[in-house]
Amino acid sequence: MAPLYIVSAIAIAVIVKFFTFPLWYWKVRNVPSVSAVPILGSMTSALLLTKALPDVYGDIYKKANGKRYMGFVKFIRPAILMKDPELIKNTLNRDFDHFNSNDVFIDEKVDPMFGKHIFALNGERWKKLRVALSPGFSSGKMKGIYPLVGEAHPPVPGQLTKWHRTLPSI
Repeated sequence: MAPLYIVSAIAIAVIVKFFTFPLWYWKVRNVPSVSAVPILGSMTSALLLTKALPDVYGDIYKKANGKRYMGFVKFIRPAILMKDPELIKNTLNRDFDHFNSNDVFIDEKVDPMFGKHIFALNGERWKKLRVALSPGFSSGKMKGIYPLVGEAHPPVPGQLTKWHRTLPSI
């Protein structure tokens, strides 16, 4: 009977550690972070449907006022929200191989078009597509494309005014 108590105690300790580890992940690393609860993390209001997910991210962004980044917990996974443009640039250009997964999962069999989209890919497939697309978005290419976009599309405010005039009055 004693081994059953020992196994139960070990199992409970492992479960508690698994669910509480993300709660102190950022504090141990001296990273500013928002509060979190076990299992739900910082996403409690989104899971309870009291706030939309973009609003939860907006609140985290606002709490990071004056900080370059803010740690938070997505359910049981530590995550970071970066605000500093230089930090974001370095992450996307130099350190992108360390940040090659995301929360979006689209099954290619269900949605073949979006399932192959760069925002839905992870791992090696994401890296290969990013390497293939990056040259098309260099600063030189963007400077060359910018005038063409202005020629191809009329100014947006003018279009909105025209569109508004064609709406029937209620």
